[in-house]
Amino acid sequence: MWRLFAGLRRPKRRILGGELAGEVEAAGPAVTEFAGGDQVFGLNPWMLGAHAEFVCMREGGLIAHKPAGVSF
Repeated sequence: MWRLFAGLRRPKRRILGGELAGEVEAAGPAVTEFAGGDQVFGLNPWMLGAHAEFVCMREGGLIAHKPAGVSF
C-alpha cells in the first residue's frame, strides 16, 4: 500500500528524509521567529527532501530552535 504513495518502482521524491537539523541560512521579511544563523531542528514528514543541503520550510511548520546543550 505504501508504494502507491511513495512510488511503485522508485521513490517519487529523489531526495529522501523527513528529519532535519542545521542553521538558518536566510529568512524572508515576514518571518519573525527565526533569523539567519539560528540553529534549528524539525520534521518535513509529507514532503520529504530533508537529506538535502538546503530545505525551505514555512515558519509555522514543524521546526523549532535547537536547545544549546544538544548536538546536531
